[in-house]
Amino acid sequence: MKLFIATPSPFARKARVTLLEKQIPHEIVIDNPWQPASQVKGLNPLAKIPTLVLDDGRVIHDSKVIFEYLELERPGHLPQDKHEKIIHRLVEVVADGICDAVVMTFLKTSGPRVPEVNFGLVDKQTRFGRESTSSSKKYCLLGHLRHWVSGSPK
Repeated sequence: MKLFIATPSPFARKARVTLLEKQIPHEIVIDNPWQPASQVKGLNPLAKIPTLVLDDGRVIHDSKVIFEYLELERPGHLPQDKHEKIIHRLVEVVADGICDAVVMTFLKTSGPRVPEVNFGLVDKQTRFGRESTSSSKKYCLLGHLRHWVSGSPK
């Protein structure tokens, strides 16, 4: 199995860590999706990384889908309790939102010039990331999830 990544990507890192934690043999292929010669463009309709190519040639893309596939193949990282599964998913969504903000900030400030990037959205995500991690906030980043964790109402 081959995992196509770009080294600075937090989403690629998520897929790499999952493969390592599950001790699944794999090959890492570093690919820059912004380059004309990118292999990912022919594998993934969104031309994004990470992209996982299975040994039989099937292709899985998006870090959440890759994680879910690997979890189905080698269970053990997701809780079995439905309440705990929801907590896991909510935390994952917030973490991925922060990663989106990091990636968008990189693209805006020092990344390759990508004309289709909506920089209004980049600014909004950057503010979200900054506010979510600020120590001056009344509630922590995942504070809105506290009722799920504790079982108490909001």
